[in-house]
Amino acid sequence: MASPSEIRRLFMEAYMRRFQPERDPKRIRVHEVVSCLRKSFLTRVFPRPIAAEKAVILFIGEHVHLILGEELRRHGWRVEEPVEAMRNGVALTGHPDAWRDGTVLELKTIFTLPREPLEHHLRQTRIYMALTGAGEGYLVYIGRGRGGVRVFQVSPCGGVLDWAFGRAVTLSRCLLEMVAPPKEPGWLCRYCEYVDLCRNLGESFKYVDDTAVTEGNV
Repeated sequence: MASPSEIRRLFMEAYMRRFQPERDPKRIRVHEVVSCLRKSFLTRVFPRPIAAEKAVILFIGEHVHLILGEELRRHGWRVEEPVEAMRNGVALTGHPDAWRDGTVLELKTIFTLPREPLEHHLRQTRIYMALTGAGEGYLVYIGRGRGGVRVFQVSPCGGVLDWAFGRAVTLSRCLLEMVAPPKEPGWLCRYCEYVDLCRNLGESFKYVDDTAVTEGNV
């Protein structure tokens, strides 16, 4: 008979197979630059399993993307096709949820629909707009709690690629030199798998070697 722990284990195994971090330090993903750079660094250098409950939530979102993606593709949208740009020897890469005819759609599943778009989602949408040459964007929130939907129109931002590449180059250099980026405290720290390692590293840039930061000495 299946137990909750066995089901959670299956979700974790599926997550570890499907969500692999990028290994090339000169290829930086869009979601890494809109996230805390220290977390993006630690995710690559010290891979950790996420909480089983978080894996379940991520797969609910993944399933929503699959269903809507199929329908959007039928209506002529390009769904999760790769986009990429290069500056200073660093590639910024990503997969917009859907785009066509100068419009980008980003889909987000969330328990409670926000009154305003979340800042990292807004930046992600604007980066994809810049990478695809889109002049119009929509950030679509789909509520896991009550099934509601909220859509925010997103305007382009002329300097967003400069901002994104500044962070991409910083993260790339940190990965090559094994120097952790500074802390970027915020509300998402409550959900981070690396709170203990981050605390051990302190506030600013910190050199990391095999013994400087390990789970055993935190």
